[in-house]
Amino acid sequence: ALHNRVRGAVPWPAAYCRWQGEVCKILRSRFDETASDELPGTVTRVEDGVVYVATGSGQLGIVTFQPPGKRAMAMADYLCGRAIRPGERFEDA
Repeated sequence: ALHNRVRGAVPWPAAYCRWQGEVCKILRSRFDETASDELPGTVTRVEDGVVYVATGSGQLGIVTFQPPGKRAMAMADYLCGRAIRPGERFEDA
């Protein structure tokens, strides 16, 4: 459902999340059906420039991300400047 919400909200109004206290946009995602025991919003892994976050069923892979005041970028580019580690959390905006 979250993956479809991201797909349906591009280009407007966009899907929002809160990362490290800042409201950001998720502009492109992928869905991985692999179940996770983590709480929804918890980063489960970072793989090939994609950040995977636990959801109620499966995992949402964040492919394109836009931090506040910045341009939209591939998550791989964002990871070059800021590390995201498993166990960290994304929140509802």
